[in-house]
Amino acid sequence: NTSKRNKNFLVKGIAKYDVKGEHYLTSDGMKGVFGKSISLDWIPRYMIVDKTGKIALYKVIEADDEKLIKTLESLK
Repeated sequence: NTSKRNKNFLVKGIAKYDVKGEHYLTSDGMKGVFGKSISLDWIPRYMIVDKTGKIALYKVIEADDEKLIKTLESLK
């Protein structure tokens, strides 16, 4: 089952790299409704949503991206 294999891959990757935060795996993949709604073209994809629900950073693909770090620091 592809869905189960993808979930296992995600869980193992999160544990291996000690990735913090909330993680989502959609059942319809990158080209499904959610993926299309955010123009998903790469996995992993990091998006920061502030406490009010506003998207503070729309797209980065590296966890150590300087924009990601600066955005997180600005929201503390």
